[in-house]
Amino acid sequence: MAYFEQMKGRGTRTISATDFNAVTPDAPAKTHFVIVDAVGVCENDKTDTRPLERKKSIPFDKLIHLVALGGRDEDTLTSVAGSLAALDREIDDRDRQEIKNVAGGKSLKELINRLLDATDPDRQIEKAQEIFKTEAPTAEQLKKATAELVKVACTPFDNPTLRNAIIDITNRLIIVWTYSPQYVNIEA
Repeated sequence: MAYFEQMKGRGTRTISATDFNAVTPDAPAKTHFVIVDAVGVCENDKTDTRPLERKKSIPFDKLIHLVALGGRDEDTLTSVAGSLAALDREIDDRDRQEIKNVAGGKSLKELINRLLDATDPDRQIEKAQEIFKTEAPTAEQLKKATAELVKVACTPFDNPTLRNAIIDITNRLIIVWTYSPQYVNIEA
């Protein structure tokens, strides 16, 4: 079951378009992943697979503020990561630079990857092995390593300037998309 989770975790990781084109030149960007099951692992349910955005009923601005207020559960972190990944597909380089400037030099992709790493069992094990210098971390060591990954992933969102910049960019995109002439149906 752990290997199956690792395989899915690696599939969900984000990759820049440039890096992706280096290994897959015939595709513009990673939009999904496919698990090829050559031995029948998928014939039996191994996990409760759920989408990244698990808190769809909570508006994004409230969700990102929830992280700053200490909401650091897996569902919240993956929902923020999923929303930020969707945002990253829509924004331009100017917006990316604005986020990087207020995030202390961290790109939006770095912020997303840290959130995903904090919830990835693979990364949690690696972090515990690194911190505690052991091949087989205990449950308590995994818990402490996970807490460290979560802290690193969430600290940037404690900055209200970063949260407000992301929310402003999101709101600006919604307004542009809503009022763009290509989406307006005017009858003569």
